[in-house]
Amino acid sequence: MKKDTTSHLRHFESMLWQNELEYNRRELAIFESYLLNKGACIQPYKLTDLMSQLHQYLQSVDKLLDEIRPETRVMPLAANGDISKGRKTECAQWHIREEMFYFEQSYRQFRHRFCSFAEGLEVA
Repeated sequence: MKKDTTSHLRHFESMLWQNELEYNRRELAIFESYLLNKGACIQPYKLTDLMSQLHQYLQSVDKLLDEIRPETRVMPLAANGDISKGRKTECAQWHIREEMFYFEQSYRQFRHRFCSFAEGLEVA
């Protein structure tokens, strides 16, 4: 019973990550649209820098989603007792958990800097 519960928790965690990353992707699209609309008000080097960072985060989101999606399909199989799939899933889960931790920290900082920058544009 414990293996079944653990597998379901990993599956739940992966689904939460997938949801969060899809939200981040939509948010980044909003940031990009904002930059394109305000482009005339932004110094070219700053616009280029922000767009570059934004696209790097989009690439990270896509990479993480590509890693997570197969996990959400395999985990229910591991709950049915396939030990080899369960071990592979567990190792992958630790790897993704670590990647998500660092992504979340970095993205939170980027989001804060971006919002502060946008607020400064609106005040000026």
